[in-house]
Amino acid sequence: MSSKLLFSLSLSLSLLFGSVQSSEAEDDPLHPFFAAIHVGDVASVEALLGSAEELAGDARFERVRVLYSVFNVADPRIFDFVGAWVEAQPEAAAPHLAKAKMLHSMALRVRGEDLSRFTYPEAMNMYDTLMSQAAEEVWRAYAIAPDNVVTVDLIMSMRDRVPGKPDRMEVLAKIMETTPNW
Repeated sequence: MSSKLLFSLSLSLSLLFGSVQSSEAEDDPLHPFFAAIHVGDVASVEALLGSAEELAGDARFERVRVLYSVFNVADPRIFDFVGAWVEAQPEAAAPHLAKAKMLHSMALRVRGEDLSRFTYPEAMNMYDTLMSQAAEEVWRAYAIAPDNVVTVDLIMSMRDRVPGKPDRMEVLAKIMETTPNW
């Protein structure tokens, strides 16, 4: 699927569902994250993710999950940021995970909540394409950083086993041994 088509889909979904707006309140913990994304400041995004990873206990997992949830939207600015981030740092896990979360979210929106037999075939085809791309990206992220809980969360939410990749339950068991989180 071309980048132009994904951008058009992202823009359409953004207009249809509304894009996430960052709060202007200075006490909003996501405000600096959104601000950094909107100006394309990769270093600040990575620093905020890194500081979340350094938190102790469950606060770490909660903050990391909240930060990565920003990529569950159909906002063209976030789409552009993630595309540039992956291109600039193809060997880093975070940009691939961000892209996977974005594609996964877009796929779910395209498919809708009805039973598949009530979903337009074109929507199901787009869903399959986006889900396949999300799976490719999340497994890239996992290969780079298998201890990232958000990566494992997304792998667990994927619908099918990916040929040549570990079973989801094996992935879950491994992370619960090395990085227990609830």
